[in-house]
Amino acid sequence: MKTVIFFSFVFAFIFFSCKNSIVSPNEFTCGVYNYVAYDTLGIITTTGSLILSRNDSKISGTWSFNDGNSGDLVGKIDKDSIELELYPGWADMSLNMTGKLLYNTIIGKWNSYGWVLMGKGTFKASIK
Repeated sequence: MKTVIFFSFVFAFIFFSCKNSIVSPNEFTCGVYNYVAYDTLGIITTTGSLILSRNDSKISGTWSFNDGNSGDLVGKIDKDSIELELYPGWADMSLNMTGKLLYNTIIGKWNSYGWVLMGKGTFKASIK
């Protein structure tokens, strides 16, 4: 009987101590993300990095693409959904990204606007 109680205690201790250490599949992680953008045909259009930080539901950071463009970004997060805006405050240029979080990866769609829609596609950003 003592053995059963002992092993029950050990099992309960391990189960409850590990329960909170499991990373949620849609938990946001601040840091540097490797970014790859694709056009509507699935061809890579650009690569680069996003540096993201979080304050409550607000996202801020910087971006740098391998084509030489870079700047600040802003956004918001709600549960497993994230929205990012590159070129915040610009009247004639906007790059918007909406995506879902899954295991330190953001997968979604991007739209680039000037005075009209200039391009669109999909993207994937994975934490380094």
